[in-house]
Amino acid sequence: MATGGVPMKLAILSRNASLYSTRRLVEAARLDPGLYLVATPIGAARDITLRALDVLNSADMLAAEDTRVLRHLLDIHGVPLRGRRILSYHDHNGDRARPALLAALSDGASVAYCSDAGTPLVADPGYRLALDAAEAGARVHALPGPSSALAALSLAGLPSDRFLFLVFPPPTQSARQTWLRRWMAVDSTLILFESPRRVSRTLEDLALIDPTRITTREDLFYLLVSASFIESGSDLYTRNLSDHYADYPEVAAWLREHWEHEELQHGRAFDCYVKAAWPEFPWQAAFDGFIAEYGPLCTMEELEPNRALELAARCVVETGTTTYYQTLRDLSDEPVLTDMLGRIRADEVSHYKHFLAYFKQLHAAQPASRLRVARVVYKRLLELRESDADVALRHVWAHKGRMFADGAKSFDEISQRVSQLVSSRLPADQAVRMLLKPLMLPRKLESWIERPLASLARRVVAS
Repeated sequence: MATGGVPMKLAILSRNASLYSTRRLVEAARLDPGLYLVATPIGAARDITLRALDVLNSADMLAAEDTRVLRHLLDIHGVPLRGRRILSYHDHNGDRARPALLAALSDGASVAYCSDAGTPLVADPGYRLALDAAEAGARVHALPGPSSALAALSLAGLPSDRFLFLVFPPPTQSARQTWLRRWMAVDSTLILFESPRRVSRTLEDLALIDPTRITTREDLFYLLVSASFIESGSDLYTRNLSDHYADYPEVAAWLREHWEHEELQHGRAFDCYVKAAWPEFPWQAAFDGFIAEYGPLCTMEELEPNRALELAARCVVETGTTTYYQTLRDLSDEPVLTDMLGRIRADEVSHYKHFLAYFKQLHAAQPASRLRVARVVYKRLLELRESDADVALRHVWAHKGRMFADGAKSFDEISQRVSQLVSSRLPADQAVRMLLKPLMLPRKLESWIERPLASLARRVVAS
């Protein structure tokens, strides 16, 4: 009978395969001493390598995250214990169980460790065991095999040339949303684990990250792409400034190790976000054009010869970036962008505070009149109005192609429109407070002139 013959044949083949594997495992050669990290099946018991079965059969000692799971796997494949005990090793007892395993390795034993399923050490308590074993001089062997993270990547249909494994998000909603927003700015496919009890809530949080809130906003397109150019090209001026303060080790070290690194990090964040929101925009070609024009402008001659006064000028620049990113943040209703702009703004505030502190330090050693400081502040303010943002915006416009076909008809129109948009939201009070600090005015005088200057600033910016 056809209906009965086929299942019988399959059963015989399965039985023969089991007997064959059992026979060759019993005869497996003795293992070299060391720790063997054995990948085990995720679902189907047959998804195990022959080498893994060899190691499980021959190891002097067995350890498992769950001894019941490993014992069941051994029973399925006919691997005998031969008096060997399976040592329990998991998150809650690792500190107590690890010394026994390390002692066995020290005595020249072979130890096989298995997690519940998949590859050990990937979101797994075996990490500490492998680290301590390696530090103790034991050989550590990895037996490749099933991996849930790679299986998910294979099935997802997402780009696999660059991916990041994040393990588990935080359990609480607010922490989880902040965590997701931070990682969504990364330019790669993201893989994460989640508890079955929380997976629906995590999916709901992911749904809050909505690119449709930003992709149709023409004005923000120009502002964000321009910012991505400027921040991505920040190495052109950060290195100049680091060299400018070579004679001041404390200042130079902070510029190289913190300021330059954070400015470039801002560039990478903007780059990733812009490319994710508007993938059709030829970012690299437009950026190359921007650099070709902007690069020659970034020279040492642009810096103030007086080191203290250049720090006052930097306070002006950081005031501009702080208020600018605050304005963009206020304009955004896309959660990832809002969070990213808030973080960048916080960095710019920190930069301002450092520049101001170093200015006061150098100014104390090389005093300059308040009038001279004010002239430098005013000069740098004028330069901000004819800033690199205009250069960046021109190159964004030149490469936009048919994007926003019903939007601005000319460069002058979009330039005026985005300028008015930023000006209408600019936090003038905050800008004036920050600009007055390098003048080191008496506190009462500073407080007295702050409000009228803020009012004047709003009118000037709007003109």
